[in-house]
Amino acid sequence: MMESARGFQGKVGIVVGGASGMGNAVVRQLTREGVRTHVFDIKPTADGVFQSCDVRDYDQVRRSVQQVLAQEGRIDLLFIAAGVHLFANIEDTSIEEFERVLAINLKGPFYVLKEVLPVMRQQRSGNVVIMGSDQVFVGKGSSAVYGLSKAALGQLTKSTAIDYAPTTSASTASVRALSTRRWSVRRSSDSTRRAECRSRRSTRYCAKRSRSSAWEHRMKSDGRCCSCCPMSVHS
Repeated sequence: MMESARGFQGKVGIVVGGASGMGNAVVRQLTREGVRTHVFDIKPTADGVFQSCDVRDYDQVRRSVQQVLAQEGRIDLLFIAAGVHLFANIEDTSIEEFERVLAINLKGPFYVLKEVLPVMRQQRSGNVVIMGSDQVFVGKGSSAVYGLSKAALGQLTKSTAIDYAPTTSASTASVRALSTRRWSVRRSSDSTRRAECRSRRSTRYCAKRSRSSAWEHRMKSDGRCCSCCPMSVHS
């Protein structure tokens, strides 16, 4: 979870893609916990405070975020759940499908982060969760473009956690594992190194689980891991 339930009361949140599915479940849970939750989606919903927003359009994203700020004065929580799936290999993927998946799954989250992160940085506080997939960690057949978009989200999250520490924490949620992987850093002289190490530890998929020693070797870029990133601890 982004915070303990006790800390949600009175917060302001945005859920992107909150009209249905897991995004809507998050909207309803946050609302029950006392969060004033704004929903960005192309489909109307009675849950939360709905704003029509197509994340493929940067201008719509910017206007929606500014509207939340005008109404609330702050943004404490951001959950990005908007996404589409595509089951196809590269040859069977049209250019239009390729552009659509990346526009919704990758460009959209980038647009939202670009508008929300400066607000959280100015506040010196904020929590971000981006809906990921097991394909942040592993590859699958007939999932070239979808897997590409989700793997890119994992990298986007890790870099964001490093760049905006210590004021903002960033996480990706993996549905398959039913857990949230959180990347944040402590305020210290070597915070960047700590964040990079913790990110590497969180994204490993070790040989014991993948049955592939080659994968484990790939995840250890220098052939070994530092003390704060033990490869023996499995996620």
